[in-house]
Amino acid sequence: MLAVAATGGYLCFIPFATNPDLATFLLICLGLFAVNQAKALRPNLQHWDYLVITAVLFSASFSALLSPDVFRGLDYIVYLSINLLLLLIASAFQGKGEVKAVALCVGLFGLAHLAILLIASLSPDVSDASSLVYRAGLATLIVPNDALILGLCFPSLAFVLMAKDRPRTTLALVPMAVYAGLAIYACYLLQSKVALLSVLTAIFTMAAARLLLPYRSALKPAFTIGLLVVGILLAGGLAWHLGNQSTVRLSLWIEAAGAHSTLTGILFGAGPNSFVFNPSAAGPLFDNGDLIIPWVHNLYLEAWHDQGLLGLLAVCALTFLPVQRALRIEDRGIRMLILASMATFILAALFEVTLTRRFYFAFLALFYGLAAGQTKESGNEQWN
Repeated sequence: MLAVAATGGYLCFIPFATNPDLATFLLICLGLFAVNQAKALRPNLQHWDYLVITAVLFSASFSALLSPDVFRGLDYIVYLSINLLLLLIASAFQGKGEVKAVALCVGLFGLAHLAILLIASLSPDVSDASSLVYRAGLATLIVPNDALILGLCFPSLAFVLMAKDRPRTTLALVPMAVYAGLAIYACYLLQSKVALLSVLTAIFTMAAARLLLPYRSALKPAFTIGLLVVGILLAGGLAWHLGNQSTVRLSLWIEAAGAHSTLTGILFGAGPNSFVFNPSAAGPLFDNGDLIIPWVHNLYLEAWHDQGLLGLLAVCALTFLPVQRALRIEDRGIRMLILASMATFILAALFEVTLTRRFYFAFLALFYGLAAGQTKESGNEQWN
């Protein structure tokens, strides 16, 4: 449980630390030490997983060396390494008890963000979405769209509430509904369509997984994948239709996609945190003077721009392998947790997520590790 406590402490530390590198590194080392000291807790990774980890580190390190600002790239590599340690720790968790403890940490993380946002909204100094984000004072909330954290954390909270005896499952719907309603209200206050869609996607995928997974059927994985894909495409279509900044996002994506013209750039990118875009390039309507946008608003294109083809392949593996692994987990509750969490993350990755935010990488590493660790070990657990 020391490793679980270290993981929870790391997640709690992220929102309140502006420069958490050294402290979080020591914290995760403590958790890794606990894993290595306990014979029953060892990283449960396959050769492919170590290949992915190596590719992530190599692409980030090499692109950082090629970057004009080497020190900026080194900062990225430091917290990247921290979160890869988190991946190793998460892969060692076995059984529903430890997964439930980790899910509780993630759920409380989202609940704390929701409470802080709602309390901050009562301040007379808050006049718009940007002032609300500033008033909240969390390192994880830089822009209003970062409220998509509320959607990312919803499946974990639901998993903890629903992992009870069947008579209590109905009662669990009440706090879940309250959280979902308040999260949607917070998204309204922040005027963030991406955050709203992340919450809706989390609710949709959790409901779909809960309805489909209890039944034995050879087509169950196909139905589950189909429903998740339809939900992601539907949410993505709504974001594109409703978003009033579609032209800017399209310009961002075109700029990132066509950034490389040399073999070195294609293979290794332009360096971590190197993307800069002026919205005025999208047209006079979006001319905001000196305002610049420092990330692509698409995780996969960001990986392509910053770290080239190798980085893109590594990020694709980090996001899609957990889904593939989750379908092989026998425990229906854990499978539901990972599928819903990763579906929400993939939707957010298409429109907003950047790995320059520490929490997003921590979330991805955590659920990759859980999916890898539970693939073989969760067959003895049952979902009520």
